[in-house]
Amino acid sequence: MLYLPSAVIIHYEGRSSAQVPFVRHYHFQRSRLLLARLWYGSVFAKLFLTYLVLSYIWEILIESSKDLLGHRRDLRRQRIAVYAAVVSRLTDTVE
Repeated sequence: MLYLPSAVIIHYEGRSSAQVPFVRHYHFQRSRLLLARLWYGSVFAKLFLTYLVLSYIWEILIESSKDLLGHRRDLRRQRIAVYAAVVSRLTDTVE
């Protein structure tokens, strides 16, 4: 091991998972749901899941509006697909 005081460490937060948006969104929200259940119980976790699902539906509506306006259609459709997939998978997370 070598000590080098001039060394600089750069942390690229989430860069590797940014390549797969579904994985990033799903695992982040799933972790939040599991922690909510652990800390506050299953009733709270189910309410939190409802909030997350409604938030993603809202984002889908926003992205759909932008798609209809013709703004970066490929990006909008990719995001809509990711958000819809996350909503679909998250609903299976909380029991």
